[in-house]
Amino acid sequence: SIDTYDPLSNYVYGLANTRTGKNTEAKSGLSIASHDPSNRPAAYLELAKIFIRENNPLKAKEYASKSIDFNRHNIAAYEILLYAESLSGSNKAINKYADIILELDPLSDFARFELSRASRSGREEFVKGISNEFPFESYMDLAMKYYSYGDIETALEVLKLSPEHMIVSLWIAYLDNKTEELADILGSSEASVFPHRVETAAMLRDLIKVNDSWLLKYYLGLIYWNKGLVKEAKELFDLCGEDPGKYWFWLARAKLFNDESIKEEALNKAYKIEPDNWRTVVELSSLLVDKGMASKAVQLCSVLEPATSENTRLGLTYARA
Repeated sequence: SIDTYDPLSNYVYGLANTRTGKNTEAKSGLSIASHDPSNRPAAYLELAKIFIRENNPLKAKEYASKSIDFNRHNIAAYEILLYAESLSGSNKAINKYADIILELDPLSDFARFELSRASRSGREEFVKGISNEFPFESYMDLAMKYYSYGDIETALEVLKLSPEHMIVSLWIAYLDNKTEELADILGSSEASVFPHRVETAAMLRDLIKVNDSWLLKYYLGLIYWNKGLVKEAKELFDLCGEDPGKYWFWLARAKLFNDESIKEEALNKAYKIEPDNWRTVVELSSLLVDKGMASKAVQLCSVLEPATSENTRLGLTYARA
C-alpha cells in the first residue's frame, strides 16, 4: 500500500511542484509535510516563499514566522520577513530583521542591500562590501534570491551593479527582454565561464529558442554535466557541431566523452587552435603517451620547455613523455 500522508514524500512532492510552478499542488504537499515536526520548519519556509511569489506578503510573514518558531536561526525565513516588510516600507521593521540577519550572518549581502534600499542611499557602500575573488557570483546569488521571490525589477537592479561577466550579461538581457543584444554579448565569449545554477539552465533553455549560438548550448551542457545529466550534456555538445573556434570547448568535449576517437579528435582540434597553450599541450601529450607515442609528446612539450620550471603540470607531463 502507499501512504499518501507520508511527510517526507509530501515535502518532496511540494518541492517538485514548486519547481514546475504548480502552486496549488505544492501547497497541498507542503501542508501535509508540516504535520511532521522534523519537516515543519522547512515546509513552512517553502510555503512562505510561495506566498511571496504570489504577492501575498501577509501570508508569507505568517508562515515565515511559523518556521522561525521551530528554528530561531532560520536566516531564509528572516529574509522573507525582511523582504515582506520592505514591500510595505516599514523602516523600523526593516532595521529589526536586518539586524537579526546580520547578527546571524555578518556578511549577509541580502540584509545589507535591503538596508541600502530603505535608506535610498548607500549603494556605493554596499558595492564596496563585496570584495571576494568572484564578486559577480555574489551579485548572482543575491539576484537569484529576488528572482525566486518573483521580483524581476530588483533582480535586474542587483545584476546591473555587478562587474561584467558573460552569465550576468545573459541574465540581464533575458530579464530585460532584450534578446536582440545576445549576438553582441555572445561575441565576447570568455574562457573562464562555468555556469552551474539550475535557474541559469532554465534561462539558457529559453534563450536557445531565440538564438542558435553554440555558446548557449555549451553553457547549458556544462550545467547538465555538473548535475550528473551526462547523456543530455553530450547531446548539447554534439549540437554545437564544428562551429566552436575556442580551444576550451574542445578540451571540455574531450573530458566529457569517454570514446577514445572522439577524445583524440577533440584534443587535436584544441591544439590546432591554441598550439602554444600549456593546457592543450598537456592534454594532447598525455593522450599520446598513453597511446605509446611518447616521442611525439616530447616534441609537443619541448616547444614550451622554458615554461616547465614554473608550470608543474607541464613539467611533469614533459618528464613522463
